[in-house]
Amino acid sequence: MVRKETIERFMRHVGYWSWVHVLYTYDESHLVVADEWFLDQIRSARPAALKCKTVRPAAYEAALTPDVKKVLVLCEQNELRIVRAIQRDYPDLHVTSGTYGFACVGADRYPRLKEFIRPENKKNPKPVFMLTTPYADGEFIAKSMELN
Repeated sequence: MVRKETIERFMRHVGYWSWVHVLYTYDESHLVVADEWFLDQIRSARPAALKCKTVRPAAYEAALTPDVKKVLVLCEQNELRIVRAIQRDYPDLHVTSGTYGFACVGADRYPRLKEFIRPENKKNPKPVFMLTTPYADGEFIAKSMELN
């Protein structure tokens, strides 16, 4: 069983990565295979109900119906085994591993993330100069920095 502290830390990072928002945009053609504690945390993140299908790892096979087009697997144990089994049995499905496809963790499954602390807004911040080559998306980076 995952410790409460680990769950809270992981869920903070899930928020930083916008996973909650993404999972709430999933529709009926999406299936999320995850541990019950993770599904409970996601369901309680917003008052609206999730539109996607959700299932615990032990029951994923029964949830793979013809209307499922995409699968996200995020489990404490046997995640890669489940991903590979689904990919083998359903080659037309888009199957993604949450841990190994999206999360910032190492092979030992321990987070490598540092605590996110929002920096203080200074009255007179130092200017930032950025030099880029043509077509290197310098405008996009500058706009992102301006908005954040």
